[in-house]
Amino acid sequence: MSPGDFKCQRMSRNEARKLIARLALSESVTFVSHAFDRMKERNVSLQDAWNVLESPDSFIHGDGEFENGSYRYRLCTNRIQAVLSFNSDGTRLIVVTVIRRSI
Repeated sequence: MSPGDFKCQRMSRNEARKLIARLALSESVTFVSHAFDRMKERNVSLQDAWNVLESPDSFIHGDGEFENGSYRYRLCTNRIQAVLSFNSDGTRLIVVTVIRRSI
């Protein structure tokens, strides 16, 4: 992919999951202030959020959705969902928000 494609071109679930795993492993992750605000509001710890990013059992729910200038992906475990995007060149994972899922 060329620069800009990571924000403006939808990846398959498999491609997105592999890139998320690679960026989480290298700790190339940014939590935006909205994510921190919502985590506090929803009683979700930073460790909970990292567990979603690092878990081999986490999965992408649905297809990427284009919102606010980039594709966003919903990475889920049974308990937590993180909404994620990538910077334009795909070298950084951006955590937009984190939600506790109802079971």
